[in-house]
Amino acid sequence: MADENTVTATPAATATPVPAAPNEYVQMTKQSFHFKKDTLKDEKGNVIKDDSGEPKPGSSHQQGTKNAGKHPSVEMYLPVPKLSRLIEFLSDPAKYGKEVELLQAAVFDQIYAVARGQVNDFREKDLNALVTPAALNLDKLDWTAIANTPKAERGAYAPDDAEIAAFCKAYMEIMPAATGKAEETIKNHVVIFQGGFKKQRAQKDMLEFFVGMLTIFVSKASEEVLEDNAQVVDYFVTKLKRWMQTEEKITMDML
Repeated sequence: MADENTVTATPAATATPVPAAPNEYVQMTKQSFHFKKDTLKDEKGNVIKDDSGEPKPGSSHQQGTKNAGKHPSVEMYLPVPKLSRLIEFLSDPAKYGKEVELLQAAVFDQIYAVARGQVNDFREKDLNALVTPAALNLDKLDWTAIANTPKAERGAYAPDDAEIAAFCKAYMEIMPAATGKAEETIKNHVVIFQGGFKKQRAQKDMLEFFVGMLTIFVSKASEEVLEDNAQVVDYFVTKLKRWMQTEEKITMDML
């Protein structure tokens, strides 16, 4: 489900009828499964490229369709334990030891993800800085604090070089026509995305400008492009809005 920091439109998935629950303790909860383009690889695992030097789309079950090499999105239903069942587990840990252990592990994983995100943010400010326990904001690792944090800000996801490259390629293809800006200008945008806004984080007017650019990107991109780049777009939007809200510790009237 999208939150206030998410601008990515969710592409329509293939509808599936709600299946019967396997037992009375779970509720069938809908979840969309999205897929990126498959690429052909040789026996050594190397990506096979076409004549233009781009990765060649896979050609399994999708060959001959407009989405060749890309599995369509699918909606499926997962058996999620009802709240009453979770309470039953927690009320009798002696009887449900393994179930309680799994719940505790899920809680730990969420807290770790938020902590890892804090460490990543600390290192973004200065890659030479030594990470110590002081990098953690323990108040924000409280379970209630995490529950009240927008979902997009909880995790430790950061796109890798390949994901950013794929996003920048799509951005270059879409934004000149979408904005009326010259390709050279859009290339300047791409350079900033690739640099992670390291030199622009204090320029709030520029950060706001790029939030607007991403909104345009989302409105003009096809469902397939959005599906492939959703996480990267949400990552940048969340970061940009967070930097926009950062208060300057030293202002001109203090000098």
